[in-house]
Amino acid sequence: MKKILLPILLIMQILLACSNNDNNNIAIKSKSVERPLEIEQVTWEASIQLAISANEYKGGISEIDIIGLKTTAESLKGFVKQTDAEQKLINAVDQMVNGKYQSIMGSGKEIQNKGVKDFEVGRENVVSIVGEDALNPGNLRKDFIKDLGKELKDPKKISYIDDYMKENRLKARDVQFDMENNLDKNFVVEGTATLDDYYNYGFGNEIEDIYFCARVVPDDGSDSWYLYFERRSFKDLFEALKSGSIYVSATSEIPSYKYVKGQGNMAQVREVEFK
Repeated sequence: MKKILLPILLIMQILLACSNNDNNNIAIKSKSVERPLEIEQVTWEASIQLAISANEYKGGISEIDIIGLKTTAESLKGFVKQTDAEQKLINAVDQMVNGKYQSIMGSGKEIQNKGVKDFEVGRENVVSIVGEDALNPGNLRKDFIKDLGKELKDPKKISYIDDYMKENRLKARDVQFDMENNLDKNFVVEGTATLDDYYNYGFGNEIEDIYFCARVVPDDGSDSWYLYFERRSFKDLFEALKSGSIYVSATSEIPSYKYVKGQGNMAQVREVEFK
């Protein structure tokens, strides 16, 4: 079984606990908003660091790795036992980072303009939670994001989560019949995948250069799903699918900012196992 696993907040907690040098101990300055009790400190700080990085990234040569930033932001959604308040903050950060990525890396004005809008909406939602002061560039801890990327290359550090996810995971069938109440939640689609070219609704043609599409037919007889995989993150799977159908187990999500009422079974993939 080959596995592509995105990072989770455990590593952030390790980094926060181990950061003892002067550069890594700059306090987050948000005088106007105090951290709600419903949001853990590790989630609060990690979200703010990602939001500042997205805010400061201007494209071109930069110390900020926008692709790594995007992957890390998406990984926050895989962290279990989130409160509603944490989920709201994490979703806003993810929209902000993805919006900045699309506004600069997207091909064509349509996807770039959509990225600008998503970034602005995400930023507004982040600020409503953490306050404008928190996004002051002086609060940026560059080593935090860099060290995080290095730690996340070791999947053993986060493998403990597998058993929990298998026992508590939301299934595709659950989401299919209650889609609007399961937006921004991870669920699992398992079945036989083949490459496809279906782009529609919130997953329109404008994302094709960034995401490839695969149609997955579940092995339990339920309806098929169109899943969208980021090309850079899942390039090994894409190459394998070019040779034929593959059985996959994909942790997926329907982002609320991409959801269109009336759409079919369409979701973005966060993590995948395949053989």
